[in-house]
Amino acid sequence: MVAFIIKDNANNDSWKNIIVIYNANSSKVNFKLPQGRWNVVVNEKFAGTKILETVKNEIILDSLSAYVLYQK
Repeated sequence: MVAFIIKDNANNDSWKNIIVIYNANSSKVNFKLPQGRWNVVVNEKFAGTKILETVKNEIILDSLSAYVLYQK
């Protein structure tokens, strides 16, 4: 699994913090999130800028999938 965070409105982005996660495992994985509420805009089925769900504390990542989450 690879994950990274882009912080503090990098490049004047309207999203304050962005997390990008890639789960290369052949099984689901629990990922602990930094504090706060996170809006999921990319998951195993959809990609875009529309909020698919809001999560906090952790997220369950499907196998062989990519996720993008952001905070305002």
